[in-house]
Amino acid sequence: MNHPLNIKLAMRVFNKIQDLGQKTQDGYIYEGFEAISSYDGYTIELKNQEVDLFIYFHSNYNIHYDTMSDVEHFMHQLEQIDKEHLTCQSVTNATH
Repeated sequence: MNHPLNIKLAMRVFNKIQDLGQKTQDGYIYEGFEAISSYDGYTIELKNQEVDLFIYFHSNYNIHYDTMSDVEHFMHQLEQIDKEHLTCQSVTNATH
């Protein structure tokens, strides 16, 4: 991979999906991503149709994908969700 996986970004987006997403049987879904947490919270899973990312205790991770392009698109989408939520939060805080 050209850039190492940004675990902090992935974990931030995981929390945003839980806050903004729709509850499902397994977790939450938002903007084509599903966020799932293990029963003990030590493993989280972020996935879309192309990529499945597992983040374990101590920020170890495992990622399943077919092409590097899929991973790049996945990371770009995570960045977009992160930025969009910051913009919305900033506007909300500025009006209060």
